[in-house]
Amino acid sequence: MLTFDQLLEEYFFLRHLRPRSQTSYKSATAQLQKFMHNCGMTHPEELTSRDVFSWRRIALTQMREVSWNSYARHLRALWGFGIDQGLILSKTNPFKGTLVGEPKRPKKTLTTSQIHQARLVLEQMEAWEQENKERSRITPAWFWQVVNETFYSTGLRLNQVLNIRLADVDLNDRLIMATVEGSKTKREYPVPISSQYHPWISMLVDRAKFQKFKHSDQLFNVNRFSPHHRRLTMNCWQVESCYAKISNITNSRISPHRFRHTIGTDLMKKPERNLHLVKELLGHTNIKTTLEYVSVDVEMLRECVER
Repeated sequence: MLTFDQLLEEYFFLRHLRPRSQTSYKSATAQLQKFMHNCGMTHPEELTSRDVFSWRRIALTQMREVSWNSYARHLRALWGFGIDQGLILSKTNPFKGTLVGEPKRPKKTLTTSQIHQARLVLEQMEAWEQENKERSRITPAWFWQVVNETFYSTGLRLNQVLNIRLADVDLNDRLIMATVEGSKTKREYPVPISSQYHPWISMLVDRAKFQKFKHSDQLFNVNRFSPHHRRLTMNCWQVESCYAKISNITNSRISPHRFRHTIGTDLMKKPERNLHLVKELLGHTNIKTTLEYVSVDVEMLRECVER
């Protein structure tokens, strides 16, 4: 009988998927296999629709609806492929109709105070490193200041920032090219460099050139700017580790994606707000996605009810 490893191997061979997408499929499959193992099942063909609904009942006590739906979508696609290719001898997809409604919670944004606190933490660490010539908890602090200002000023996703090359930054035209490689929607688009952000990205570019970066090199790569980091390229874990430390110090949940939510929300609060422009800045292909990122301003609601 076909094994899960064989099914995944064939799926990845015939589908053009990014490494992160492949990881998502593997994660969903691993979760399913844990359930099937507890039920005495080991092969994909043994799974029935009733088994999936039983798993869903258990899973929803351990994860949020959005997580379950993500697993179900990946596995539905995987089973659909297996059935179409004749790898799974079944006429029906056991994951059909297994999605659940997701509570519509507002996107998490950052307050002005939280943004100020994050900046202050990094400023203090940079001052410490300059004065004492020793590494701080988040080192090198100047580099992470640039990273922080990048998320604050551009609204780029974490993976997009990690995929910026030296060649993607045009300081003369004040543009950063958000490339296909880091895009969730597989589209490339320019992101303007604001006057406030320009000195930060200029400093990073200057120091990268001093370190003899090639045009094709990853620009946001802390490992190239500090002897305390050993990796060849910077990954998501290093960024998340930095923000975990900032969150711990400030006693606030600070993350790259919250900056993304915040910039969209702040732009929509302006009198000249333009949903299409926000959509383009965030790199969305569907206006509905942009609407999900934009939170309702409570003060605007207050003005409405006071009238």
